[in-house]
Amino acid sequence: MTHEFPYGNSETSFIGPELKVLYQHFSIPAIFTFPGGEEEAFIDSSTCVYIGNENKKYPISLSVKLRFYVLIFMPWFFGFIFKAFKHKIGLRNIKNQISQMRKYLHLAYFIHEKNKLINAEVLYSYWFDHWNVAACIYKKLYNSSIKIISRAHRYEIDMQSSSLGFFPFQHLQFEETDLVSFISSTWKNKLALAFPKYIHKMKVHRMGVLSHNTIESIYNKDNRYHLISISGNIPVKRMPLQLLALNQIDMDITWHHFGNSFNDNSLNDGITNPRLLYINHGFIQPQDLYNWLGNNFVHFLMNTSRIEGVPVSMMECISKGIPIFAMDVGGIKEIVNEKTGVLVTSNVDAGYLATQLKEALKNYKFDFERRKKIIQFFEENYNATLNYNDFCHSIIQQLK
Repeated sequence: MTHEFPYGNSETSFIGPELKVLYQHFSIPAIFTFPGGEEEAFIDSSTCVYIGNENKKYPISLSVKLRFYVLIFMPWFFGFIFKAFKHKIGLRNIKNQISQMRKYLHLAYFIHEKNKLINAEVLYSYWFDHWNVAACIYKKLYNSSIKIISRAHRYEIDMQSSSLGFFPFQHLQFEETDLVSFISSTWKNKLALAFPKYIHKMKVHRMGVLSHNTIESIYNKDNRYHLISISGNIPVKRMPLQLLALNQIDMDITWHHFGNSFNDNSLNDGITNPRLLYINHGFIQPQDLYNWLGNNFVHFLMNTSRIEGVPVSMMECISKGIPIFAMDVGGIKEIVNEKTGVLVTSNVDAGYLATQLKEALKNYKFDFERRKKIIQFFEENYNATLNYNDFCHSIIQQLK
C-alpha cells in the first residue's frame, strides 16, 4: 500500500529495489495505491494494482457503521478533541479531521472488498499514514487476524510535518499495527518516548540501494571542485542558502544540480561568483542518476535541508564512494560521519557554511582509499539486499 507506485517517478527509486527483494520472499497479489503519474514501474505480472479513492463513498452496512462509531470513532474523537484544544486547533481543522476519519472508513471498506479477491495475510503500508490508518480500521472491523506492517519515515512522524502540531490517528495506528518499521533509529527513539506502550512493536529497518560490488577508480579530470545537490528547489531544502554560500567561496567550483525543472533558472540567475559554474541537469530517472554518479568524479554531495530523514540520494552517493557535506538534522548523522563525510550544525548562516565547506574542500582526502572506506560503510549499513532481506525476515516472524 503506497502513495502512487507503480505510477509516477517519486517513489520508484526506493520502492523498486525493495520490491525486488520482497518478491523473493512473498507472493504479492496486489498493490493498493492512489492515482499517480503516467509512467509505470516494473511489477510482476501476478500483481494486480488497485487504485483507491479517499473521496469515494461505498455502501457500508448499518451494522458496520455502528461498530465503527462505537469501537473506533468515539474513543478516537474524545482523545482528538482533547489534543485539539491543547494545540488550539480551530473548528475548521477539527471538522476536517472528523471528515478524514470517515473517509478512512470507506477506504477500509475498499480494502475489505479487494481482499476478498486476493485473501492477503499481510497488509504492508510503505508510509505510516493514509493506507495504514485505513488498514487499522479494516483490521478492527473486518479481519482481526490480518497482520499489518508499516514503514515509518520522517515525513509521517515528525511533528514539524503536521499542520496541526500532532498526528491525530497515531494511537489507533500503533494499537492495530503489528510492526512499525522505522528507517532511522533517531526517529524510532523519538516515537518510543512518545508511545512507550508500543515500543515492542517498533523496529529499525534501514532502506538501501543495490550494491554493484565494484569500486570504480575515477579521477578528477580538471582543476575544479565538483559538487552536487539532489533535491527539488523547495523551501525545506534551503537551496538559496547553498547558493549564497557558494557565491562566497573563492575556489573554482562546478555545481551540478539534479531535481529542478530545466525551466527553473532561479539558482543560476542568483550566481554572482565568477568562479562558480552551475549546471542544471533537471530531473533524470533514478538509474540514469546512479550511472552518472558512477561515471563522474564528485567531491561532495551537498545537503542543507532544514528537515530530513535518511535521504536515498545519500545512500546512492556513498555506494559510489562519494562523500557527503550535510547539516545535522533528523537522521542525517546516521549516514554522515567521520567515515562518510562532513557534518555541520544546522543553525548556520551562509558565511559560516561557506567557511566550513571551503575548509572541507581543502582538507578532506578525496583519494581512492577514502572512497573504499565510504563504500565499506555503505555495504555494512545501506546495502539494499541485506537490509531488505532482514526486513522480510521480520515480517516472516510476525506470521509465526
